[in-house]
Amino acid sequence: KTESEFHQVEALSLSFQNILQIQNFNGFDSLVKLQLDNNIIQKIEHIGHLTNLTWLDLSFNEIEKIEGLDPLTKLTDLSLYSNWITELKVGLDTLVNLNMLSVGQNLLKSMDEVMNLRQFRNLKMSR
Repeated sequence: KTESEFHQVEALSLSFQNILQIQNFNGFDSLVKLQLDNNIIQKIEHIGHLTNLTWLDLSFNEIEKIEGLDPLTKLTDLSLYSNWITELKVGLDTLVNLNMLSVGQNLLKSMDEVMNLRQFRNLKMSR
């Protein structure tokens, strides 16, 4: 595909690709749905410019910390299921449209962490 064709892509699935690092998404400005589940990603990075994303699946990876999501204010669905995340205190504050958050099968110290998400009135959680 040419670079101008990347601008038209709205959904991209890269499941089970042994991806170690999130990179090379320049030009995917219209991306609404990004599926990066079942890889070996350790850090959420290089997606802050994908501001049209509403659906992001990072489940079944090796992510330890929620970060790099601040600019993604249109996100409504976020799956971080089955990673190595230990806390929910940071990294979600700007996601004001978040309706679904999946954080089960992580290394959360306690479910008291969920109290940090009180500002999300319509949030449904999967654990």
